[in-house]
Amino acid sequence: MAFHQFVIAHCAMIERRVLYGDLSPNNFVIHKGTGYFIDFDHAAILAVNMTSTYSPGTGTMPYISIRILQSMMNMTFLDTNTNLGNINPGEDIAPANDVQRLIEHKPSDDLESLFYIFFEFVANAYEALGKADLRGLLGTCCFAKVGVVLDPNFMVKLTSDYFAAFRPLIQQWQTLVCLANKPNERERIETTHEKVLEILIRSTSIVYPPIPEAGPSKLPLRRSAQESQEVSLNISICRVPWPIAS
Repeated sequence: MAFHQFVIAHCAMIERRVLYGDLSPNNFVIHKGTGYFIDFDHAAILAVNMTSTYSPGTGTMPYISIRILQSMMNMTFLDTNTNLGNINPGEDIAPANDVQRLIEHKPSDDLESLFYIFFEFVANAYEALGKADLRGLLGTCCFAKVGVVLDPNFMVKLTSDYFAAFRPLIQQWQTLVCLANKPNERERIETTHEKVLEILIRSTSIVYPPIPEAGPSKLPLRRSAQESQEVSLNISICRVPWPIAS
């Protein structure tokens, strides 16, 4: 499973002090069943003995983690000069010139982004959550995401029937995201690579649904040989020249 490989690769990058920082469907590819990270524009080198980095906030909605969205929202609302109506939800929304306002970015934020990407693969309705064209775009997306994560049934119901076998996986991964975003910060449990891998490994026993075969054609059946002969005979009769009067 490609997402299993993404988690392993992401963990390997952290061990080599590289934090990706901008997970979205456009930043990795799946080729012949193998997943590859691409586009390391926002990747950061971790300091020695550090597992997180600081930036003005990077990412692409609707895949940014709730924690980072909340931090970006708080900073943006404090800045009266920011016009939220001009923000494109499909682009990087980090205020690159505001170096004094930094947000901590953790590996768990990337893992949460990976969950939203996976959910988008199995449900077509999620994309709308991050594309509301509103002045309060950051706040709207954040609040919508919090509501979705805290609802134990919403994401499961949106999982398409074809991917119904993944509903337990969605529910378990959603629980990890929910625990990492509890209202009380002291009660939050950070998502780890080991926890996500445990869920994904259990999902490898899933029996994937077969691709449905084409049903019987509804087009009219071809004429039988006898009918074809009759049609040919009628055509031949029509082509017989009328006798010319003498």
